[in-house]
Amino acid sequence: MGPLIAIALMFLVFWGLIILPQQRRVRAHQALVRSIEVGDEVMTTSGLYGTVASLDDDEVMLEVAPGTTLRFARGAIAKHVNEPDPEPADAVEAATEDDEVLADQAIGVDEGSAVDEADSVTAPSDKPE
Repeated sequence: MGPLIAIALMFLVFWGLIILPQQRRVRAHQALVRSIEVGDEVMTTSGLYGTVASLDDDEVMLEVAPGTTLRFARGAIAKHVNEPDPEPADAVEAATEDDEVLADQAIGVDEGSAVDEADSVTAPSDKPE
């Protein structure tokens, strides 16, 4: 009876670690394929980027260059390509200032202290003292 319980537990662990995550990936890919529309920018499984020009039940026509369309199986779409929203200039400047303060704190430099290069860097001398 003990070995049967061990086999059943191993099967459940296998199911939880291997099969369930794969099923989730398959469902997510199927949802992606169903959600594509004309005009979406996508990437195929082979790494080709293009804009969806037309859709059929099983095929997608991708425009990869002006006037150049390629036919792909609908399942060959790997992901949507989302263009990142541009950050406002103020946010970029604030992030840069925060990064500088964090870097100074990490190396132990106070805001008010200044390090003189002549004090911190000494050249080796050829003359013994």
